[in-house]
Amino acid sequence: MYKQKVTFEILLFLVISIFLVFIISPGKMFAAETDQTNITQTDGEQPEQGGVIESGTSTLENSSKLESADPSEQSATSAEENLDESQNADLGAIDPSAATELRLDDVQFFPFQTVTGFSFKTFSEKPLLEIYTDFANKVGAIYSSSTAPNSSPDYSMISNGFFISADGYFLTTYRHIKEAFNQTTKNVKPDLSLKLLTNQSLQLLDLDLINVCEETDLVLFKADLASIGINEIPFVELAGNVEYNVGQPLIGIGFPEIFSREGSLYPGFLMEIGIAEVSEQNFSMQKLKSSAVIPNNLNGCLIVNSSGQAVGISSIDQNRSLNDRYTIVYPAEQIQLGLNRMFNSINQEPKTSLGLVFVSDYDYEKMRTTFGLPEGLYISKVLVNGQAYVSDIRKGDILTSLGGVPIASVEHYFEIIDNQAPGDSVRAVIYRPRLAESIEKTLYID
Repeated sequence: MYKQKVTFEILLFLVISIFLVFIISPGKMFAAETDQTNITQTDGEQPEQGGVIESGTSTLENSSKLESADPSEQSATSAEENLDESQNADLGAIDPSAATELRLDDVQFFPFQTVTGFSFKTFSEKPLLEIYTDFANKVGAIYSSSTAPNSSPDYSMISNGFFISADGYFLTTYRHIKEAFNQTTKNVKPDLSLKLLTNQSLQLLDLDLINVCEETDLVLFKADLASIGINEIPFVELAGNVEYNVGQPLIGIGFPEIFSREGSLYPGFLMEIGIAEVSEQNFSMQKLKSSAVIPNNLNGCLIVNSSGQAVGISSIDQNRSLNDRYTIVYPAEQIQLGLNRMFNSINQEPKTSLGLVFVSDYDYEKMRTTFGLPEGLYISKVLVNGQAYVSDIRKGDILTSLGGVPIASVEHYFEIIDNQAPGDSVRAVIYRPRLAESIEKTLYID
């Protein structure tokens, strides 16, 4: 009985296999014929370089063909584009001097990948190759190696970043490389060595740590330019008064890892503009989401728009899972404020606090009018080591009064808290929306 069952299963498997062969084989034969036809049609044409860079002339011709051709011609054109994409070259090998030769028009289309994995072409105000060559000498990569005794250095890339001044100040983000730092002192771990690689030289540069700001998610280094015989280096000037709109192109420009096939360009779209949060250090933090999927060891890279303006820096989301296809972007104005804070806070005394982070007045006003909430400050985060957490204040509560004074704005809160000394007690009234009731607490200032 058992042998008969096994024999039956084997016969069933053979029948299904033969059926699939007859169904799939004609499709493969048709695809092979289509590919051969397209190869014949494209014989003698110049293949595209970099996988994301096309000349304005060839793209506009393809666009006109798609608009005027019948469906069969459109299918052949689509197959031809797929063939061109399979012939991608390493973008890192492109000669920057060839940018003006490849650019045939000031109007450029190039493909972007969406969060669903599909790609399509969109309009760019500036050719992508020209954007890349504008910033290629202004970005770099941080490499890390163990300094353990009796071991030779083995450097590997852990982060990207870019220069922000001619004298070698280099900026990256903190969260994705925090394991390289002592979490108490915020210094580089003594058993690690961090170096910088740029397009200026094949030599690894020494890096001096200037400041780490976990609040702004930024790390500032200074590179030893003298070690490669230069005193100045090209640097990035962050754009001011940038307007961000959902759907606009955002391009990550990093430093390619050695022998990397994907190059260092990461096109994407602005997916989401997050609410602004204000910390007790009076720093406003906002996160944008881009559909560009940037590898973890290339985060900290420069983000530019389709006009070639430097508009942000990439980071990772603390709550991101492996299935999430997006990158966190910090806007240019926020980066500039963060840099000012880092330079000014080196010798600055810590401020008093309760361990709270609030939604900005602008964003809470929209929430308040929509959901009928009371005036006050919406608490978006409670630090676990703060007095507010100990007093059972939680995310989603609304601080309506402090020290017997109604709270009207974030600035009003700072006026009250800055007049307190560590150890002082203050009465706070919070409104808890999920219970629809007000609760009074006694808080102690840190």
